[in-house]
Amino acid sequence: MTDRSSTPWEQHFHGNVLRRLYIQCWSLTEESDPLWRAYSYFGLDPSSNRNRFPDDEGVQLRSTPRKLLTALMEASGEHDECFVGAVEYLPQDEVKQRIANEVGRAGRDAFGSARDRVQQALLKRRAFDHEREVRLMLVRGAQEAAESIDVAIDPNRIFDEISLEPRLVTFERLEREADIRARGYSGPVRVSELYQRILLDVHVGE
Repeated sequence: MTDRSSTPWEQHFHGNVLRRLYIQCWSLTEESDPLWRAYSYFGLDPSSNRNRFPDDEGVQLRSTPRKLLTALMEASGEHDECFVGAVEYLPQDEVKQRIANEVGRAGRDAFGSARDRVQQALLKRRAFDHEREVRLMLVRGAQEAAESIDVAIDPNRIFDEISLEPRLVTFERLEREADIRARGYSGPVRVSELYQRILLDVHVGE
């Protein structure tokens, strides 16, 4: 932020004075090829029919905003503030203009409140609108804060469903489900049919 009212002009990096913001990203999209390919690594080993990258394999978790926000609030500090909100996707110039408008209105106090801080964090360029992102956010009450926060969760209370990597073959899917059950999760484990081959038998005239 350049202050042109002083001589010489003064520049300030606004992020240095803002309260730390923590974000966890979710999606409203139930099935998404781009999201699976971005966040779950899969490569079939032809000799074993196993995924060559099991340590980088993802799962899809289903929950609700209320359950996620409740878990975050339980882990928050006395002066922290918690939010959940849907991302607004805009042309890049409009994102820049909204930020500039707030800085022009409030100056060095721009995005100083927790609500203004998260509103700014809910702006994203339209090129990412396939994500249909929802953000779970915590604004720290203290200026000094750690790089990350830990949130204790009970999977059976927070997750409504777990979906496995859809490119796994059947025996590996069964192994993954058995491992999930062994860890104490008792809810539904879904097998995605995103990459399932579909045969259509279309009957036409006699």
